[in-house]
Amino acid sequence: MTKTRPDVGVVLSATTASLVALAGIAATPLAHADSLDAIRGAVNGARAESTCPPLAYSGQLEAAAQELARLPNDAYERINPHGYQGATSGNLVRDDPTARATSELVAQERIPIHDCANKDFGVGMFRDGGADKSIVAVVLGKPAPPKAAPAPAPVPYQQFAKVIGGDADVFDIAHNDVPDPKTGVVAAKVGKLTNGSQVYIGVPCKDGWCQVNSNQIQRGYGFVEQSHLQFI
Repeated sequence: MTKTRPDVGVVLSATTASLVALAGIAATPLAHADSLDAIRGAVNGARAESTCPPLAYSGQLEAAAQELARLPNDAYERINPHGYQGATSGNLVRDDPTARATSELVAQERIPIHDCANKDFGVGMFRDGGADKSIVAVVLGKPAPPKAAPAPAPVPYQQFAKVIGGDADVFDIAHNDVPDPKTGVVAAKVGKLTNGSQVYIGVPCKDGWCQVNSNQIQRGYGFVEQSHLQFI
């Protein structure tokens, strides 16, 4: 019985063709990445000609630039910042080859690239097969200033004082029991503090009167002339 030998050459050829096809598919993203690298390099080169520090590359602004490259010519008027916190500006150029479009874009954006207030950037590129042109885009970002730290909570005013100069009358308002000659206001006595006793003051004294807290006062608090108190 005669056995037929498989055609090894055909098998190898098919395998080789498959590998080449797969290699081509895998290379596509790398080619796109290389195009972005060239655009990034052109922007960084232009920035290096200024007195500003280098731009930081932002993934958010790259997403904005990639979207920009796929929108109409006036798309820079409505850039989607993709979550970037700050002001954005950008531009796009259509031309062929990609290198020429990149050079034109950098030339047009030289002033904002040299603006030191712009600290971040992202680039995008899209090949328009119908027009046989590359659309290259750049989006620059001015980070929003950091939010001011909240003001610290006010430290509670806490003072202790000792009654001096004899017992002190306590009034319901910051006034004594002598009618005011201008307003007629008169206070009512609500208690008395014994000489040498200690009281708590929770708010700053004002106009010679202090609001004190003491268990010697039936309602718990009242007003005493500051001259009767010595802070401790």
